[in-house]
Amino acid sequence: MLRHNERVYDTTISPDGKKAATRTESGVIHIWNAENGMILNTYTPKKSVYDPHFVDEHTLIFWDYNGIYCIDADSLDEKWSYKWSHARFGIYMAVSSDRSKAALADMDLTVLDTATGQPLMEISLNNCFPDMEFVHGSNIVFDESGSFIFFSVDDGRIAKVDLEQRKITQVYPAAYDYVTGLAVSPDGKVAATSFESEAEEVYRLDIYDASGNTLYSVASNDEMEDPSFISSDSNLVVYTSYENLVILNIGDGTRHICAHGDSVTDYYIIDDLIVTTTYDGGIRFWSTNGWDYSGLRLNIGMYISGLDFVPGMIALNSEKYVVILRPFENSNALLLEGHSDSADFTVCLEGGRRLVSCSYYGEIVLWDLEKAEAVKTVHVNESAYERVNSIFSVDNGSKIMIFTDSGRLSLYDSATLDLIRSETFDDTYRLAISPDHSLCCLFGTESRIVDTSTLEIVEALSGPCSEAAFFNDNSKIILGSYKGLYLLDVPGRAIVKKAETADPKGLRLSHDNSMLALISSGSSVKLFDATNLEEKLTIECPGPSPESVFFDPSGKTIFISFSDFTIGRYSTADGTLTGMLDKKVEEVDDILYSLDRNIYITKGMHEAYIWKLDTHKPIGHIRGLRMADLESGRLYVGFYSKLFVLSLYDTQMLLDEAEKQLQGRTLTPEEKKRLFIVE
Repeated sequence: MLRHNERVYDTTISPDGKKAATRTESGVIHIWNAENGMILNTYTPKKSVYDPHFVDEHTLIFWDYNGIYCIDADSLDEKWSYKWSHARFGIYMAVSSDRSKAALADMDLTVLDTATGQPLMEISLNNCFPDMEFVHGSNIVFDESGSFIFFSVDDGRIAKVDLEQRKITQVYPAAYDYVTGLAVSPDGKVAATSFESEAEEVYRLDIYDASGNTLYSVASNDEMEDPSFISSDSNLVVYTSYENLVILNIGDGTRHICAHGDSVTDYYIIDDLIVTTTYDGGIRFWSTNGWDYSGLRLNIGMYISGLDFVPGMIALNSEKYVVILRPFENSNALLLEGHSDSADFTVCLEGGRRLVSCSYYGEIVLWDLEKAEAVKTVHVNESAYERVNSIFSVDNGSKIMIFTDSGRLSLYDSATLDLIRSETFDDTYRLAISPDHSLCCLFGTESRIVDTSTLEIVEALSGPCSEAAFFNDNSKIILGSYKGLYLLDVPGRAIVKKAETADPKGLRLSHDNSMLALISSGSSVKLFDATNLEEKLTIECPGPSPESVFFDPSGKTIFISFSDFTIGRYSTADGTLTGMLDKKVEEVDDILYSLDRNIYITKGMHEAYIWKLDTHKPIGHIRGLRMADLESGRLYVGFYSKLFVLSLYDTQMLLDEAEKQLQGRTLTPEEKKRLFIVE
């Protein structure tokens, strides 16, 4: 992260990705080492300058109202300058894709060689458009080859300049007067978005072929700005429309709407991938057919105003900060490829040497983690409509038990994935499993306790139940139904205690099994003595409704996850609020503790956060966490059909990894501080 004392307006990255240059509100240019975030130089001009661009790894160009300048980024010495005969205002600048030429447009069009500053062409726009009293050029772009320049003029027309002939060779029909964006495809198509406040439909998109013929034109009251062509298919045009990114197929007029939920501030097309940023700090990735790579979504928690890209890194402007994202190459990570479907569930076997993963649609894959390869794949669903609800390792890891939404329980040999037994329990919709996975409770019209190693029924329960919490030794189980709570002695098969409470949900036992927490009637959390079901405490929740509850390992604190995605921490002694976690997260379905690492993980369906146990501050964010094996220190993360096995680093491991990637250079105290701040 590059931190400034004032707002950042421009960011440019050197072609090799090793340097970044930023322009701040006062016009000062800062030059940074983009690999470690250390500042290298500060250039303070006599007047405000604009639009800095790297033209090679060591050279920057920028302009002010008197001329264009080139400096050495290492020494800050001026390499050349080109001054105009009079001050200019409202300048637009473009740099060719090979960075060898810079073009500037206002009342004149000027093209310079970026290596020497020598003019390659200068033309007066008033002479080129004699039918207009005053001509001003804007929205200037080079074509991909750098042989042609395109720009708009005040009446909405688009001009094409041939650099070899040094003149305007074509003028495209007028769009609305105020052109808001211009793009050129590799095969010469031109797209222009424009705005006219007096028009019946105020926005307009016009697309022309290389000869100037109109291929597509549409006007709308929906915003249409900032067009681009997709290089691999020049029939696809991308433009922004407030909270949407639109991908238009010129050939058939179809549109893919990429809905963001907040204003799109910028985007970048990388081959067939589109990266978008939003006002609320979101970063999203899209295919050219509008498919959202939801597993890749990021949020930096700060407003994003723009981005720059070079292969291997993305720089994001955010008020006084520039955030640089680059791939984190981790030699300890494993990539598992072999699923034809999304990998939704995972189970570890043999101390982490093998893994079983499963999709909602019933594809099971057995993995050898030491070789990082798939050993066997089977399909378990009996129909196209059946879905897997959960998967467990049972019978000391020798078997895999799978539960589907049709009420079917199936046992598989974990070494071969051969089917051992399958039983369907009609009208069964969910289950709860004991801590040692030896018993499970099936809920439905008739509820049952089942031995998971054989699928034999241990106890048929009278009446329907909806919740269950097993004691650690399986000696007792607390059941919840619409009638209240029941404490069942499992060996004796007898109910030993009952308690009335309204519609108990989310039953959770403390780690030592002394307390029970539950949500009652949807608006309060109650605590009971788990041994006799005597009520100890009620925590009223008058605002957002509680969705799930969790004890900390000591039993002194209970976490409540609310419907507005907040999490509160409450004392189990008197129910007072001791603090709120300072991140809004999706509804939490589990909290995992690693006391030796001094962390805990709040896990939801799509994302997870890592928190410091003593400070309750967030120190990490994980998309697509399927399972965390805290004993082995491994995280299992799903990204569509791919699985990643990652190390769960503690602070020292992160420092060691960071310094290894910096080729042995020791991190400074300030860098260490920045490394562990989750903003």
